[in-house]
Parts: sequence; C-alpha cells; structure tokens
Amino acid sequence: MREQTTRGRAFPALAGMPRSSPAVLLAALTLGGCKDPPAPPPLPVPSAPAPSASAPSASASAAAPKPPGPIDGALPESPPHALDRHAECAKESCALAHLVPDEVRPTLSDGAPLVLWEEAIAERASVAFPRDEAVELMGVVLDGSLDLTAMEGGPKSTTVGGRWTGFRAPGGGVTLHGTGGKAARVALVVAVVEPGVSLGAHLEQRDRPGAPPGWSWSVRRKRIDTMAFADRADLAWGGGAYHARVGWESDEHAAAVLDLLRFSADAGVAEHDHPRAWETLALLEGDGVLVRRPASGEQRVEARAGTIVTIPAGIRHAFLPSGKAPLFAIQVYAPPGPEQRFKKLSDPAP
Repeated sequence: MREQTTRGRAFPALAGMPRSSPAVLLAALTLGGCKDPPAPPPLPVPSAPAPSASAPSASASAAAPKPPGPIDGALPESPPHALDRHAECAKESCALAHLVPDEVRPTLSDGAPLVLWEEAIAERASVAFPRDEAVELMGVVLDGSLDLTAMEGGPKSTTVGGRWTGFRAPGGGVTLHGTGGKAARVALVVAVVEPGVSLGAHLEQRDRPGAPPGWSWSVRRKRIDTMAFADRADLAWGGGAYHARVGWESDEHAAAVLDLLRFSADAGVAEHDHPRAWETLALLEGDGVLVRRPASGEQRVEARAGTIVTIPAGIRHAFLPSGKAPLFAIQVYAPPGPEQRFKKLSDPAP
C-alpha cells in the first residue's frame, strides 16, 4: 500500500484586516452558524450638502454590498479534485489493522474525534477495516463505483453505488472494493462513538494489550446503511446561493453526520461556532480563506480544491470565498447537530 498525505497551512493574521469583511457581512444573512453572529453596526451617514442633478446621491454612493448570486444545486457530473490527504491500495488486499492508514494517523488534530481522507482503490484491490464497536466508518464515492462486504455476512457484497453515493458502517468490520473489480475513489471518515473521546486516544488504547473485548464484536449492533445524495433534499437558502444535502438523520446517536455543500462563488460564511461539535471540511471545488479564532489568536488557512480543514468544537470560524469558482465540499460534524440549521435556513417552497 502506498500512502501520501498533506496538511493545510496556517497563516498569521493580515495586518489591518477588518473584523467584518463584506463577504462575512453578506453571509450573516445566510448561514449564521449555531449561534447568531452579532448584527453589523449601521453604516455612518456622512454630512453633505443636498445632492444636485449632476452629482450622485449619498444613498447611491453608500449602496449596500451586492448579495451572493444563485447557483444550481445539482451535484457535479465530473470527478472531483483529489484530496491532499490520501492513501492508495494497489494490491489485492490492504488490511487497516489500525483503522486508519499509517500516514494518515499523524494528521489527527489534538482531541479530534474523527479523521477524513481519500482512499484510492486500484483494480482488483480491496481495503479491509477491522471490527471496532467504538467507532463508525462512513464514506462517499468520489469516482467509479463501490461495493461493500460485511465481515459477518459472508462473501455476498452490497453495492454502494457510483459517484455521490455513501455508506455508514457502525462498528467497522467491512471490506471495500470497486464494483466489478474496477478502480474507485472514496472519501472515508472514521469517528469515535463516545462523546468527548479523541480518535487518537482511542487508537493508542486499541494498540495496547488488553483492549476491551467488546471492541472486536461478533454481532453488529447497528445496521449498515447506504444512500444516494442525489436523492436527499436539496436544502437551499440565501436566494439559491447556498445548498446542502444532509445524510443519515435516522440515528440520533450517530457518531457523525456527512453532508455535501454547494455554494456560489461569492457566497461567504459568517463567523460562528459549534459549542459541542467538531467540524471537518474537505474542499472538492472552489477556494478562499478559512479564518479560525482560537484563544491563541487568528489563524488564516488558504483553502483550495483538495484542502482538508478541521475545526475544534467551540472555535469561532468563517469562510471568505475568492469569488473565482463555486464551492463544493464534504462537511462532517462529530457529533451531529449543527447541520439541522440548514433546514431552518432553507427557503420555503414556492
């Protein structure tokens, strides 16, 4: 197995950057986050003589910023950009004895309950995940078509499907391979079930002698689910500038939820936080700057197609788009909850 991984780069704050840029103020009318951001102060009205017929009016010169334009919420038809953090299985069977590829493990953020990466499965190759009831394995197909075989179900496999189809396997214990022996690409997530436990700590304990026997289960406690994101509701708001498709809402005790986001090129996200949930974003299209504000100071991450960014619970953050291309991204919350605001923001049907 050959694995490669790259992490996003953090940049210091830019001198003189205003706390509320136009993109952030525009987004405050749309996403808003789990906590409503404070309303921006009113624009000052300059004192000036009455406008003449030849001079523009003060109201015209102080026009409000243009809101982001609408975008079609349909899922992309072409394969997405490769993720920077990825692994490749090029042999007949690749067993992930440690739940995640060896070179992905160092990218775990301190305290993060999850990790996301892209797995490239070559022709006639397969990736096997061990049983572990303390975690959930989930994924979304990026290219090709994926089949899944449950370890307790014998040799019969289940077809997950082609691009933008997904699966969730509570407890792991599955083997993944391309349909018909063909190559496939899939974005994979491993998340810890118990709240407040980091994935890194779980992996370390799992590697020690005497790990709890329940982790290596004989009977799966929760069923394996598959779904097509094309069949999920297209939740749109902000006049059609923002779109989200939310997966797996039937299990309120799920370790994480995986969504697909599609925003127009100039649609920003207002500064907000998620008090209890960690967030991971994997950009497949588009670019911009993701601003995080931990206690140590502002961090600016240049995000482009392929970038994976993790945001700890309680850390305020915002997204400033470049305006060059629409954003399409995988979003994961662990545990679920913040994605429910998309329903509240969604524009009512005409």
